[in-house]
Amino acid sequence: MHFVLVVNPVSGKGSGLVMAREVGRRLQENGHEVLLLKTDPDPNHFKKKIKVILEETRVVCFGGDGTLHYFLNHCQTFHSVAFYGVGTANVISLEFDIPRDLNGFVDMLEAGRCFEIRPGRTQNGVSFLMMYSFGIDGYVLANASQTLKNRLGKAAFFFPALKAFLKYDYPTINITPDGGDQTLTGSFVMASRIKRYGGAFMASPEADPGSGLFQVTIFHGSGFWKTIRFFLRLIRGRAANSSDVTSLHCSRLHLEKTSTGYCQLDGDLHTPEITDLEVSTDTISLIIP
Repeated sequence: MHFVLVVNPVSGKGSGLVMAREVGRRLQENGHEVLLLKTDPDPNHFKKKIKVILEETRVVCFGGDGTLHYFLNHCQTFHSVAFYGVGTANVISLEFDIPRDLNGFVDMLEAGRCFEIRPGRTQNGVSFLMMYSFGIDGYVLANASQTLKNRLGKAAFFFPALKAFLKYDYPTINITPDGGDQTLTGSFVMASRIKRYGGAFMASPEADPGSGLFQVTIFHGSGFWKTIRFFLRLIRGRAANSSDVTSLHCSRLHLEKTSTGYCQLDGDLHTPEITDLEVSTDTISLIIP
């Protein structure tokens, strides 16, 4: 088999590159063709690099969840893709129980069993495997230093999160599901393709990445204590319908900000305006145990 290893060289304080080289060595010893490519902050330069990836190529991404997101939005021609997480949250690794042990990981690559994921997609064609959200988590990401994230991991979010809970002014967004007549307003909305959020937290227990539906959670409240209670329920998978929360399933969402706010895709701040989301009919073959 032919493998291309795509690695973010700064993820995990450089451990992603170390892991990629070791996996590449083991694959070569087993008789496979291996090429290692580093991600590039210049998308045009990266697109030139990945022209070597063909329809029969198995791709392995090493880095944070954003590395996989970056790759999938710049390359559409490949056989299947695997992920080895060395980032801050590594939600995809946890969601699909990807082996951390390199022997188990290489065995998984060679077995080549795939799960067909239907990604979410924005109105301008940006794909995401995990979730979109608008609200306080986007504000935290906007105030977190990428340099500190690379050095400290999750600890880099402590002070931005504290600032958010003390100073956030709760801008709102209008949400219209499936082109219907019902429009809901929330200070936080999350449209999930997978169950986990922010790491191992089972925030969307009914989400199915192989289905054609988002699990959508909308928080209508504001204020320090209501937000704390909501997020405690959310990370425990108990943010069900209540006076402050609406939970629903839909295949499409129309979004309209009523004031300035922040959103994120797959755990990274997303600054272009997002007005519409849908579950794609195309699938991505993710190599899993």
